[in-house]
Amino acid sequence: MIYILISKNVIHLDNIVRSNIEMPMEGEPSGLIRITQLFLLSTAWGMQIWVTFIAGFVLFRTVSRHTFGLVQGKLFPFYFYTLLGCTFLNLAIFAAYHPRELLSTRETVQITLFFICLILVATNASWFSQVTTKTMLKMQEIEKEHGLGQEVGSSGQREAYQLLKEKDGKYRHLRQKFFKFHGLSSLCNLFPAWIFRLTSKLIGFINCFNLLSCTHFSNHPISFLTWVTLV
Repeated sequence: MIYILISKNVIHLDNIVRSNIEMPMEGEPSGLIRITQLFLLSTAWGMQIWVTFIAGFVLFRTVSRHTFGLVQGKLFPFYFYTLLGCTFLNLAIFAAYHPRELLSTRETVQITLFFICLILVATNASWFSQVTTKTMLKMQEIEKEHGLGQEVGSSGQREAYQLLKEKDGKYRHLRQKFFKFHGLSSLCNLFPAWIFRLTSKLIGFINCFNLLSCTHFSNHPISFLTWVTLV
């Protein structure tokens, strides 16, 4: 009996989603557009969390410093340009359904955050990350000449790196430049992550709840549970 009830609720959910996709209100984004925007927001935010807080730390503690740098150098261009695409599409979708003359205060804040995010991601993809990678490769060439770069993690051979920095002016300059642009790149990466989190709460989840018409589930706890499981 429970199985039959859940099956009926799934069918009911499918009908709701289908009706929202096929019959959008005039001037309102269709269900498909809302799902697309939520998908883009979730993809961008999830990708930032994975690359920044999980993949980077695991790689740094697992492979040698030079291998870690080479992997990040190959991964970051794809990562930043994918993020740039998601950001641009999110801004385009939001702007298409929110004419400038009809923007409320909240919507003005939202579209401003999207635009700032786009500028930061574009700057990071086309400038900061590229300079960081090129500087890192030049540093690695000098480190290889001194037998450095094959240790795992940050604990090995700190004194050797410090000594190299003191003796080699070129390496010291490259190191300063690397940390400068790496810091700027990190800030440009973390701030959009916060923006995507904020806009997901302001836009994405609201659209998702509107799309699925959760008021239909208010009197059916098992239906709401089925919806949460599917999402």
